[in-house]
Amino acid sequence: MADALVVRLAREELVYLLRALSIPAIATLEPGALITLEGEQLALALSVADRTLRARGMVRWGGAEQRNPDPVIVGLLRALGNPGYTLILDVRRTAEAAQPGGQPGQGSNQPIAQRLVYTFASYTAVEHTQPEPGVHQFVALATAQDAFLRLLQLIEVADTDEDTAQNGATTSEQGQAPGRPIAQGEISLNVLGEMNRLLATGNAAGAQKALASHISATLAQGLIGALTAPRSFSQFGLWPGLPFTISPPTGETSGASGMGSLVPQPPAATLIVAQAQNGDIYTLTQGEANTTKNPTNKPNGRNGTARAQVTVAQVTADQARAAMANILNPALAVVKPGQQANTGDANAGSTGNAGPA
Repeated sequence: MADALVVRLAREELVYLLRALSIPAIATLEPGALITLEGEQLALALSVADRTLRARGMVRWGGAEQRNPDPVIVGLLRALGNPGYTLILDVRRTAEAAQPGGQPGQGSNQPIAQRLVYTFASYTAVEHTQPEPGVHQFVALATAQDAFLRLLQLIEVADTDEDTAQNGATTSEQGQAPGRPIAQGEISLNVLGEMNRLLATGNAAGAQKALASHISATLAQGLIGALTAPRSFSQFGLWPGLPFTISPPTGETSGASGMGSLVPQPPAATLIVAQAQNGDIYTLTQGEANTTKNPTNKPNGRNGTARAQVTVAQVTADQARAAMANILNPALAVVKPGQQANTGDANAGSTGNAGPA
């Protein structure tokens, strides 16, 4: 991470570069188009982006209608536009959980929430965040290990071994075989949807009752407690390629290059890890991450189908980390050390479509 490449682009600059490189769309942090301006307003915004990018050395002047984007930027954006896998990660933590050694009751009770998008190509993994309104930040991670360590920093669950050592194993932990969850059950997607609907309306008791009809009452109670007031919460969605397909243009376009509208696709695998205030950890797993590999490496291929059942479990910290590794492994395997970036023709040529000044 010490040598990671960090690139910050204004929204208009990002759209300018994507259009100049004929990249139809990338996975973004929010649904919908990157930019909604049209006509003269869009032309003006892209004209300004052209000047600011040249001023920062990210695009080189090649004449009135000729631009040469920096090859490093080109490689980064091509990874975003044609990934082997895309991971969307939502993280939510209490303030004390975000601090090393933090204890309940310390600091603010306001949750810290963040969405991150990771794209995995043969030569790099790229972390995409929005640190402030209108600004996109990209961190290029050269190796799979760099990406995994970065993710662990964000989603680390707190060990409870110290509490166990001081107080003895809890009843639910006694006699558990290594590698076996403390408790486990399965629910349907319909039950999951009903649980989420009830939680969204603040009806935690109703959500718990709905779950208790399908899994043990103790597991249902613990899971709902962890979801409603988590110490930490992480939700993973993994897609082979991009998390959408691009339909033919129909007049209304959502792609960055105006090449068609974006049709969202369901993830091939999902994982939720929620740690309760008392340290108990729960997971919800759907799909088989290791079956989502896209052998054709086409960004919009759909070769994996998520399982209809969702596995609910209370797990140890090590088991939670293993579940995270399981969903990440296919994506991490795409990144190969020493691979050359796909810069293609770094010369964007005529940028009439991007709107140079």
